[in-house]
Amino acid sequence: MKPFSIFLKLALMGAIGVTAISAPAMDRFTALAQIESADKHHPFGNDFCVGPDGELSRYQISPAIVAEFHIDAARLTDPVYALKQANRIMQARCGAFEARYQRPPTDFEFYILWHRPARLLADSSLITSAEADRAQRFANLCGEKWRISSNTKRFPLADLKGT
Repeated sequence: MKPFSIFLKLALMGAIGVTAISAPAMDRFTALAQIESADKHHPFGNDFCVGPDGELSRYQISPAIVAEFHIDAARLTDPVYALKQANRIMQARCGAFEARYQRPPTDFEFYILWHRPARLLADSSLITSAEADRAQRFANLCGEKWRISSNTKRFPLADLKGT
């Protein structure tokens, strides 16, 4: 009998404790693309995705950000170019976060910096439960474990505790 078969039978009989098998963590930009634009045909992001407000690429970069960072919108269907631009955007946002909080952002905070940076940099009490849920999903994809405040309407930065 193969060793894995023995392990599986023992686990099913309760002879050994098995809590969970976890998948490897994703890097932040793979997780971001999956949250922002994945679908059943593009499980890790859709390079041709156009959002309801004109957001472009697998990262869903808004027209305002395209203008602010002088991004060539026509090239955002190129995954290498889109990643380079997403990196540029997040270097600026993470730099502002680090200047304010004297530490790099957690995965949860990284997602909020991508999706709603002003809410985290100016007033974290404005983070909605829907935004917190997406940020939690992002953090889970990146392998970060979080406990979130029991407050169901708002998730202040002070209530976000890493485990």
